[in-house]
Amino acid sequence: MTHQAVTTTADHEGGRLTDDIGRLQVHDHLCLIYKTREEQFAAVVPFMRLGLERGEKCLYIADENTSAVVRAAMEAGGIDTAAALKSGALSVLSTRDAYLKDGYFDPDMMIRLLGEAIAAAKAEGFTALRATGEMTWALGNEIGVERLLEYESKLNSFFPENNIVAICQFNRHRFAPEVIREAILTHPMVIHGEKVCKNFYFVPPDEFCTTAKAARGVDRLLRNIREREAAEETLREHEEHLTQLMNTLCDGVVMVRLPNRLIEYVNRATTVIFGYSPEEMIGRPTQMFYADGAGYAPYTQRLQDALAQGRNQLTAELELRRKDGQTFWGEVRTTFLFREGQPSAVIGVIRDITERKRAAEERQAHLWFLQSMDRVNRVLQGTNDLEQMMNDVLDAILAIFDCDRAWLVYPADPDAASFSVPMECTRPEFPGGGSLKVEVPMDPDSAAVIRTVRASSGPVRFGPESVHPLPTEIAKRFSIQSQIAIVINPKVDKPSILGLHQCSYPRVWTPGEERLFQEIGRRLTDGLTSLLAHRELRKSENRYRRITEGLTDYQYSVRVESGRPVETIHSPACATMTGYTAEEFAADPYLWFRIVAPEDRELIQERVQHILAGEDIPPIEHRILRKDGAVRWVCDTTIMLKNGSGQLLSYDGVIEDITEKLVLEAQLRQAQKMESVGRLAGGVAHDFNNMLGVIIGYTELALEQVDPAQPLFPPLQEIHKAAVRSADLTRQLLAFARKQTVIPQVLDLNEIVEGMLKMLRRLIGEDIHLAWLPGTGVWPVKVDPSQIDQILANLCVNARDAITGTGKITIETHPVIFNEAFCADHPGAVPGEYVLLTMSDDGCGMNQETLGKLFEPFFTTKEMGKGTGLGLATVYGIVKQNLGFITVSSERGHGTTFRIYLPRHVTKTETMPEKSPVSSNARGHETILLVEDEPAILDMVRLMLEKLGYRVLATLTPSEAIRMVKKHAGEVHLLITDVIMPEMNGRDLANKLIALYPEIRYLFMSGYTSDVIAHHSVLNEGVHFMQKPFSMQALAAKVRVALDSNSV
Repeated sequence: MTHQAVTTTADHEGGRLTDDIGRLQVHDHLCLIYKTREEQFAAVVPFMRLGLERGEKCLYIADENTSAVVRAAMEAGGIDTAAALKSGALSVLSTRDAYLKDGYFDPDMMIRLLGEAIAAAKAEGFTALRATGEMTWALGNEIGVERLLEYESKLNSFFPENNIVAICQFNRHRFAPEVIREAILTHPMVIHGEKVCKNFYFVPPDEFCTTAKAARGVDRLLRNIREREAAEETLREHEEHLTQLMNTLCDGVVMVRLPNRLIEYVNRATTVIFGYSPEEMIGRPTQMFYADGAGYAPYTQRLQDALAQGRNQLTAELELRRKDGQTFWGEVRTTFLFREGQPSAVIGVIRDITERKRAAEERQAHLWFLQSMDRVNRVLQGTNDLEQMMNDVLDAILAIFDCDRAWLVYPADPDAASFSVPMECTRPEFPGGGSLKVEVPMDPDSAAVIRTVRASSGPVRFGPESVHPLPTEIAKRFSIQSQIAIVINPKVDKPSILGLHQCSYPRVWTPGEERLFQEIGRRLTDGLTSLLAHRELRKSENRYRRITEGLTDYQYSVRVESGRPVETIHSPACATMTGYTAEEFAADPYLWFRIVAPEDRELIQERVQHILAGEDIPPIEHRILRKDGAVRWVCDTTIMLKNGSGQLLSYDGVIEDITEKLVLEAQLRQAQKMESVGRLAGGVAHDFNNMLGVIIGYTELALEQVDPAQPLFPPLQEIHKAAVRSADLTRQLLAFARKQTVIPQVLDLNEIVEGMLKMLRRLIGEDIHLAWLPGTGVWPVKVDPSQIDQILANLCVNARDAITGTGKITIETHPVIFNEAFCADHPGAVPGEYVLLTMSDDGCGMNQETLGKLFEPFFTTKEMGKGTGLGLATVYGIVKQNLGFITVSSERGHGTTFRIYLPRHVTKTETMPEKSPVSSNARGHETILLVEDEPAILDMVRLMLEKLGYRVLATLTPSEAIRMVKKHAGEVHLLITDVIMPEMNGRDLANKLIALYPEIRYLFMSGYTSDVIAHHSVLNEGVHFMQKPFSMQALAAKVRVALDSNSV
């Protein structure tokens, strides 16, 4: 039952402490350490209020404070105490009514009373009992704190079995420090300051109340020390991994500490982007990155505004500066980090978008070109009156080019005595020849200008940065500082010249403006020709219509009157893209909106509103629903046409189907992400393998020397287990990255699966039936057997985890052949002959979202600590490394099926190898030459070999190995050498020693990935190779195989 006389929690937010208290659960036992009444009520009032909201019986036992003071504090904290007391949801008692009810205090009796109170609360319909008491009552003469502490400790056995949550209040001014310390030890959780803290120093009741309390306390202290050291080591490893991960990013990452706003961290990409070393950036303000120092303050203000509005992230495009002074455009995504509710740092992610900006500017320039041409085209097509059309054209180009004068000279005859300007559009402050209605004498400079323009195939510039000077007299008379002109030469009339003047400043016309002006001149020529020859106009319209109909992109045109769309025309391509014909669109004015995906309709509505308001808008990407129900992604680009007063007359749009483009972009991003993780794995594998090899080897040696009964033996076992798990993790990463060192063999897949069945059945347990259905006529494949083991184990574990209770897993094999048609429908498949390995289960299955991320490294749906997220990524990497491919099908509640296709291996001479088992404890007495450039590994392997009975000649360098062998009087039976060494590689060393000992065997070892050591020929068939790290048992077996082999 919920107490209704409580205001909402949102009305009394208490910050971090209130949030922490809100996360408390039934069975929690806490102590509150406080000094002031404010600290006391800041914790217990929210504690009581939340209990009332949750329908719990709330009990407050007062001692220092009177019940009136307690009720007043609760009222101030949003609790209607009168209603709560009346309903029975709240009780405020004194210590005499509770702890000292019978005149004395007995811990066991008090615990029984709590049990009775819990039962009574449940009978009254409350979900639990929530209690808090002021513990200063124990300071009286009749009660000692020892009994109190005994009571507190015993409560820890009572709480887990009963529906109660409680806070015990201790006034730090009233209790002695040693009592406060003991009180803390008896509570699993502590409230201090503004936090609820887990108590790492909590002492369980069976330990607190024992006579051996001191000795067990020492054990606990030592255990805490070890756990803290382990936690710190883990934290250091995580920091190293995070740094490595950050340095793989292509984007710059900068962390700025607040409030001093100084750089605290930069990743490697930041040094590449800006050209500074980390030392040159750390400790300095980010103002050093801004191309213009004045840009720093506005962006800082924007960040502060965003924070004030409750947004913790801001993205902006800023002009930045590199160390060499070169400027570039960067996209800066800034995120605030908070500590205790306050911003403590800022993370900035910086991406160089200079090329993107350049492309956008080019696109904008192109769009401006199209919009301008659209505007001119509409003017040309708006009337059949020649004079009106020319005046409208001059008005339009004056606005488009933002110049001071647009004019037309007709006829443009350099041999005439004078010329006039029959049509002109100017700014009021710069009237021209047309405005003045004057006949201008044809001086030599003007005649030269006309001849130059008429002889040119495009616009001609006059004035600044041009080879053509301005005509002196004309320029002076009409205040011309810059001019551009083009000949207009219609087919059936005399030529004229269209020109622009800039009078207010010496303008330099850009190539884009020249191109646009040339196109306007061309279209104007066509327009004049069209008006003069109506027949040519119809031909031009027909040609334009045929071009439009031939385009694959869907085009539309909307006519607007009084701010409302009144007519829409759809191009024939609409049928190809949407499945609806232009006639269907014309019959249903709202069909265009209904084909928009429901999720995007609000966005499209807003877009149309912006267009009708005359606002320029960028292209938009959204989804549409075809007539056949298919969903397609499209890009809609809109161009608006306005009249001279800025009123929207119409807008045209081009809709492009970008579905395939988006799919390809997503596949590219996924491939890049997978490649980045692979590079990271390959980059650290060698060092990890060497370090893990030392840990595993020396731990095994230590375990052999320590009696299992010794206390040191279990910790050594745990170290060994952790190192082996780390080595497995490294191998999984390398398998995913396709850099796992493997030795492929020709295998019968049925035999390999048969050999794994017993282990797999142990792995999945007795409740799950494992069915094995081997196919007939299954071709051989060439794969490392251990990789097949990895595939089967990982898939079985995933199938087992997907099955609840009893279930079934089925493994099958079949030969399959793929043709071109099949591969066209299955990306990643290659025509040919394959062996199909299928594993299916009847477990819970997966949804489409999970299927899309299934093979991503570190992706897992399992609980924390129950999966690395590398199992299926490893399977994927192994399949790809062996030139195969994998598919998966699954539905929620219908199980999952994995299909792995491995290419058939075809050979006439190669036969499947027969395994000859070797004991993992094999020993010997032969002489072994050991060469390893890592001292720790050299000493470790030497000790292992000597333990196995061998005589060992150990050295760090190949040159010393050769000298040692030459001085050695006896036989050398085996060379064990690292592959990659400074002086010469292991293969070259082996070749040199064969000359001295023709019968010598050799065994190569390496911690590098396969792509590094493959070209050293140590992975060839018949060559003995051992991947680091390895155990002593693995070493014993490998050495024995190498010594007993027939090949040198």
